[in-house]
Amino acid sequence: MASRTLTNDADHEFRVRRAENNSSVVDAARGDFKAFRSTLKSLEGYLQDFWCILKLDPAIKESLDALIMEKRMQCEVIDLLLDNLVSRYDRYLNLVTHLHPHSNGSLLRNGTVAELHQYTDD
Repeated sequence: MASRTLTNDADHEFRVRRAENNSSVVDAARGDFKAFRSTLKSLEGYLQDFWCILKLDPAIKESLDALIMEKRMQCEVIDLLLDNLVSRYDRYLNLVTHLHPHSNGSLLRNGTVAELHQYTDD
């Protein structure tokens, strides 16, 4: 792949610009997902209080708790996948200067994806 990348500068510039754009989109999606996940976590607390007030049948409460646990596990998987994508774009964009030493990083407008990340990992 490295030899193919080094063969055509125009293709390389296109790939780097596309990686920059994709990394921005993935980073924004990761930030939005973290905000959604945080909201879901606070909603779970409200629902737990609401279920206590309603005095639900234990079987119903257990079913709802299992559903929330399943959604929490799905959120973990999505979070890991988004983190994986962000780190892959980081590695690719960090390697650009090594694959194309004459570029000196001039193709990279915004730095790494991690620097673009707007949200904390609360």
